[in-house]
Amino acid sequence: MKKFILLLFAYLVVSTAIFPINAADANHTINPVDRDYLIKAVAASYPDVSFGARVAIAAVVVNRVKSPDYPDTAAGAIVSLGDMFNQVGSAKKISPEILRLTADAVDTVLAGADPTGGCTSFVCHERVMRGGEISARTPLDLFFNDYSEENIKHDILTSMSYCKVIIDGIGFY
Repeated sequence: MKKFILLLFAYLVVSTAIFPINAADANHTINPVDRDYLIKAVAASYPDVSFGARVAIAAVVVNRVKSPDYPDTAAGAIVSLGDMFNQVGSAKKISPEILRLTADAVDTVLAGADPTGGCTSFVCHERVMRGGEISARTPLDLFFNDYSEENIKHDILTSMSYCKVIIDGIGFY
């Protein structure tokens, strides 16, 4: 029993470190129509990003909804981000797995998680953009050294130095 309690405590500490929760914002929710639109927009525009990046992207939209400087709906906040979202993409067929993963990410944000620390904008590094869509994959390392990965990391950190947080080559500011 003690082992279970210790494991549960360790999980809570780690999950809080990854997704810091702001208790003041935990009560803020968006309406169900906005939630569904946000899920579809993120899933259609960013189908290949990690769960952490999905949470951060959804957090940016929710932060905009909460801010008096931006529209107070998810759709308005997404439109105010300009070309960061594929507006036509939300109408295309999205796999159920991607929709479920994105729904979990949005629900994580609505529960109070914000890995961006309150950011209201984001930008994708050109290295992660492939054919107009984002890809979190790096090139194969056939020489089994870290040279290419270090170059990519240096390039991303240098060009996105103004960003508060960088996840999967997406900078949040």
